[in-house]
Amino acid sequence: SHIYRITTREFEEIVAEIFRAQGYQVTLTKRTRDGGKDVIAIHRNVLGLETCYFIECKRHALDSKVDVGIVRELYGVHSTRNGPNKSVIATTSTFTPDAIQYVNNEVRSRWDMELKDIQDVLQWIRNYKI
Repeated sequence: SHIYRITTREFEEIVAEIFRAQGYQVTLTKRTRDGGKDVIAIHRNVLGLETCYFIECKRHALDSKVDVGIVRELYGVHSTRNGPNKSVIATTSTFTPDAIQYVNNEVRSRWDMELKDIQDVLQWIRNYKI
């Protein structure tokens, strides 16, 4: 229940730190007008190949689901020049059926976007290691 008492910015910082702890180069974007992404995480693998993730963080109440409009907005940012390899929406809630349907059936590739709900985020926190 503590996750629902933190601020939106604190949630963004937690997600950024989780990626940082996994070896990603992380940039936490400014608080407003962030261009549709809260965290930019870049990973370089052992072959020297880089993968870029745009992560949009939504700290919502459990009964306030992330809707398809937010998914469409992030996918629009994803599709811009110098966009990421993958976009992720991480939330303290869940997603509407329309949001899930959009990701499953409307985005160009299944590799373009992932939706991570409260259960996924809690698992990230449980697996976090400094």
